[in-house]
Amino acid sequence: MAQRNRKARSGIVYGAAVAIGALTSAQTVSAEVVQYSDRAEWEAVTGAVTTIGMPDIPQTSFGFGGHFAPMGVTNLTMHGVALDAVQADFWGVPTGTVAFYAGASPMSNTVRFAAPIHSVALDFRLFAGFYFYLRLGDQLVGQGFFIPTPDPTYQTEFFGLTSTASFDRINIHTSSIGWGVGRSISFETIIPAPAAGAVALLGLAPLAAIRRRR
Repeated sequence: MAQRNRKARSGIVYGAAVAIGALTSAQTVSAEVVQYSDRAEWEAVTGAVTTIGMPDIPQTSFGFGGHFAPMGVTNLTMHGVALDAVQADFWGVPTGTVAFYAGASPMSNTVRFAAPIHSVALDFRLFAGFYFYLRLGDQLVGQGFFIPTPDPTYQTEFFGLTSTASFDRINIHTSSIGWGVGRSISFETIIPAPAAGAVALLGLAPLAAIRRRR
């Protein structure tokens, strides 16, 4: 498949602004957002990567909450749907394997991370174009549009993003009746912040070394 890497800058309007009143913010950060269609290229820019998805996707119609919290995703509002025989065959997995499901609603399909990151990617089959919004707290960091390759099958595509400004969540939705199914979500690995006690001990370590030398 040909490379389709594209640059998207916040402030550019991608198509009609549909049902995004609840998603817009008075505060906006001007960031450059780069799209990648090649995973190897995206990983080369991102560095260490964490991936959530098959086979650890529970079946649910109410979102995943903190199911993936140990991996760095504190909340995920997509659904989990079991694949039928035809769908599963395309992905080479057993029938009934659960996949991520992204619907059209602008208030759904949000992935919230445990700490700010600069890079995220979806391995999805999208049956429509999807808007994406990157946010850090109340600030809109960047936005753009995922344009899938026309394909009636369930073969997934890679949609990677990097941003010059950090973000702590991504929301995707389509303005049509489209939908999407995915096998994984990847993102820049989040390094846990050290506990307060650990920070204090790290600060005392050089002093202890100095005393030992005296």
